Amino acid sequence: MNQKFFALAMGASVMVANLGYFTASQAPAFPALSIAQMTDTPITQPLSDRLVNTEWLLEDLAGAGVIDNLQTTLRFDETHRISGYGGCNRYRATAQLTAQAEQEIEMGFTVDAVASTRMLCTPAAMNQEARYFQALEKAERIRLEGSFLLVYSEGSEAPLRFTQLTTAVESP
Repeated sequence: MNQKFFALAMGASVMVANLGYFTASQAPAFPALSIAQMTDTPITQPLSDRLVNTEWLLEDLAGAGVIDNLQTTLRFDETHRISGYGGCNRYRATAQLTAQAEQEIEMGFTVDAVASTRMLCTPAAMNQEARYFQALEKAERIRLEGSFLLVYSEGSEAPLRFTQLTTAVESP
């Protein structure tokens, strides 16, 4: 059985490798940015363009820390929508990025009402998720600082702090 599985896995790997081959002229138009590129080189691409199709992991909830195994995420798509996993439920919302004095690392950021699934989880998970959704709905601005994405919300002294999970992923 293991030999059959190994042979099948090897065959699938070769097939996927062949399908994934493309020349430089066929490369995707939107280049993925590494963290080194975002922090060490001058950036000329607007922040809103650099966020399209990226996904971020919540590391700190307005200075309160997070429950690590909940894996709360924030994903930006091409149509002014955000989505992700709140730690208990999937969510989505419409978001608006607005320029603030032509800055390349900071923009105004507002989020409409968050819509989510209604799964029941532990009280701690549901509490963190509710605080996360409230902070998103009160968002005022967003900033790239080193390898972190910071979301500043009305009434919070500390921002939501995210680290990047993916860069310029394809839309599903």
